[in-house]
Amino acid sequence: MNHPRRLGLAILLLAVLALTLSGCKKPRSQTANPDQPNKPPRSERPSRTAGLGPSWEQNVRVRSALDQNDAPRAERLARAIVDKQPANAEAHFLLGKALMAQKKTDDARTFFEKAAALAPDNSLYRRTLAENLDLAAQEAITSDDPPRAIGYWKRCLGLKYKPAQTEQNLAEAYRAQGEALRGRKQDAEAEKAFREAMALIPANPIPRLDLANLLLGSDRLLEAERVLKDLVDAHPSFEPGHLAYVRLLHRMGDVRGAQAQIDRLLSLKPDSAAALALRAELEKEVPIGPGTPSRPRPGSTPDFGLGSESGLEPDPDLVQKLTILESTSNFQGQAQLLRDYLKEHPEGDWARLRLGMVLERAGDIPGALAAVEEFLATHADDPRAQFFKARCLQLSGDLDGALAILDILVQEKKANLQVYDEIGQVYAKKGRFDEAKAAWNKALAIDPEYAGVLFNFGQLAMEQKDFATAATRFDQAIQKEPFNLKFRFFAGLNLKQQGREAEARAAWQSAKVYLNAGDPYGARILRALGEPVPAAPPVSPLTAPPPTLTTGGSTPLPPTTLNGSATAAAVSTTPPAGTGAAGQVPGGTGEPTYLAALDAARAGQFAEAIAGFQAVLQESPNNLNARINLGKVYAAQGSQAEAALQFLLAVRASPDHPAATKALLNAYSELGLHRQAAELTGRLVQANPARAAEFPEYKAGAALPRSNPRAYEPFVRTLLQNRQPEEALPVIQAAVAENPENPKFVVLEGEVRYCLGQLEEAEKTLQHAITMDPADPEPFLKLGDLYAARQQMDQAFAQYQLAQKARFLDPDTAFSIVDRLEAIGKKTEANLLLSRLKGMNLSEPQLEKLRARTATP
Repeated sequence: MNHPRRLGLAILLLAVLALTLSGCKKPRSQTANPDQPNKPPRSERPSRTAGLGPSWEQNVRVRSALDQNDAPRAERLARAIVDKQPANAEAHFLLGKALMAQKKTDDARTFFEKAAALAPDNSLYRRTLAENLDLAAQEAITSDDPPRAIGYWKRCLGLKYKPAQTEQNLAEAYRAQGEALRGRKQDAEAEKAFREAMALIPANPIPRLDLANLLLGSDRLLEAERVLKDLVDAHPSFEPGHLAYVRLLHRMGDVRGAQAQIDRLLSLKPDSAAALALRAELEKEVPIGPGTPSRPRPGSTPDFGLGSESGLEPDPDLVQKLTILESTSNFQGQAQLLRDYLKEHPEGDWARLRLGMVLERAGDIPGALAAVEEFLATHADDPRAQFFKARCLQLSGDLDGALAILDILVQEKKANLQVYDEIGQVYAKKGRFDEAKAAWNKALAIDPEYAGVLFNFGQLAMEQKDFATAATRFDQAIQKEPFNLKFRFFAGLNLKQQGREAEARAAWQSAKVYLNAGDPYGARILRALGEPVPAAPPVSPLTAPPPTLTTGGSTPLPPTTLNGSATAAAVSTTPPAGTGAAGQVPGGTGEPTYLAALDAARAGQFAEAIAGFQAVLQESPNNLNARINLGKVYAAQGSQAEAALQFLLAVRASPDHPAATKALLNAYSELGLHRQAAELTGRLVQANPARAAEFPEYKAGAALPRSNPRAYEPFVRTLLQNRQPEEALPVIQAAVAENPENPKFVVLEGEVRYCLGQLEEAEKTLQHAITMDPADPEPFLKLGDLYAARQQMDQAFAQYQLAQKARFLDPDTAFSIVDRLEAIGKKTEANLLLSRLKGMNLSEPQLEKLRARTATP
């Protein structure tokens, strides 16, 4: 009875329980997807993160796989997370780590970059990205791809990853890139790379050293000197910089300066083997000798030990002038300076010996021999003078006399490579070739790359009809001294003797880049090319051919080089038949003034020379020679911007004048305006393709090199001060194009356009400069000046007010604003600004300005 009751109660409870459970479950949406009818409803699909768990838990799984060195599994897990959670920075980072573990450096970098972008404050992500970039850069260097490595290390530098090491790596990469470009004869691109490196890592000395070496290789000695001087001053313990500077001073003829510099280095690093070796090399040179390359110049006189004896100490000022003349191979100019010096200082025996050296190089052997014998009369035991006398005797044909002196030097153990070189030349002239070769081999044992001996071996081979060996030796010598015209003349002669006329002419044409008619071998090259040779070499490097003399009509007489007693004859040159009146300089009195200016230039009296040439130009503005000489005087003074202006005006007057164009190219290079030099070269070659041989480094279609930004403003200011805004405009436009982020160049462009009368363009340019740098008062002032010129005084006043509020207002600028306010009738506002100036920290000159304007004691 009870059993059926219990069974019914159990069934009832089960029914109640089933109903209760069914009421707790939420009904699923049965909405089907109309586009995909076979796809189950959304409520029946698995969760998006089903089976993955929370993000931290997913990342832990990836880390676990990495810890177990299971990089492929870690990659799969991380990719799954990244695909579903693209904002998960850690997942991107872990995926990059998994790829790095599989040596997939480039693929990993993408995910490190994404992680760093998603979490920019995470130092671990940035450091790991930098490590990846550093590794990629090292791989690029190994693959001989410096530009790619530079790009990676630049980013490392931006991420502040090991700054010191990264800067060093960048310097080495730029060096590798520059050397590769120089190997492909792309010196302009190499220079651009080195200058870019200097701007990027200014504290690293290597780019400056590399740039200096490039400039040295291009014979741009003055530019190299500036770079190396800055280098050794900024990095006094950088040994390679000191050594390069010493070699440069040595090459420029300043042997004493080189010795002082090497002593400075040894005081810092007394155990430097390279410095000790270089000092030993310097001790073999004559401190008063002409400018020499880093090795002794073939034909220079060695030093066997210079004492401090009276009369042997050179005059520093005169040595500097002689160095300038030496840089252009102007032997007659040097000789004249030395003769003038000896007239005033007859006790200056050093000048007497140097005069002999200069005369020997100029080909005046009797004069050189007379000078050295006069020196030996008071310094009979001086081995330098003995050696030099032996050379003069050898050149004059007294071979036995020369050999006797040289043998004494050998017996006294005073022989060096130049003595052995000279002995070899004597034996070669005697026809004793085996003994000549033995002597030259002794010289090469001292210095295997001594250019003079390499040349001598080549000359001997040429005389023995061994043209192939001669060509090899000549090429080796020219590679060491590309500026040596004697080497280049014989290299062409060697080709000509083989019947290779065209190649010989090409060799001589290439020498014209270094040509100076004052060098005897320069004249030989001109004659070999069938070109006219000046009757006498220029007396001074500051001297172009004198003005063309004209007759009473319009027939010009040929230019005549004036020198000493030739002056009167030149002035009274008889005109050709049928021309009428005697020759005279345009302007009537130009000739005496011109000659006086030349004399002043030769004597180093630059102020008088400038005044004289300017007087000639006032009377005869088209006197091209006076203008070129004026530029050369400015260049000798170091006023390169003024020099470039004069050469530019000369080129504008005569676009094809070779002396003017070459002088302008040199001036541009000295200033650092490499882009302008390249543009001028391109125009010259395009106008006259035959001149292409003069510019072997020029490549048509090559990218223009970048100019030194610091060179633009001085040159543009000089052009504006001399009322040449039309010449200034293309220069400043190039500056803006190369440095678009520099607002000062934009302001300067506005000034140039204002001077040209392009007021609307100037206004737009200055307004653009204000938007670039509103903290600078300069563009406000220039814009105010423009409005004042338009008589828009209210607008001008508004700009002057804005200039007063500029953050970078300084007292000198404030004084200029005071003057402008008074000029437009705003006296009250000017006095208010003066009151403000009284509260500024003023220097003594500024206090004087304030007293002058306020009439206070």
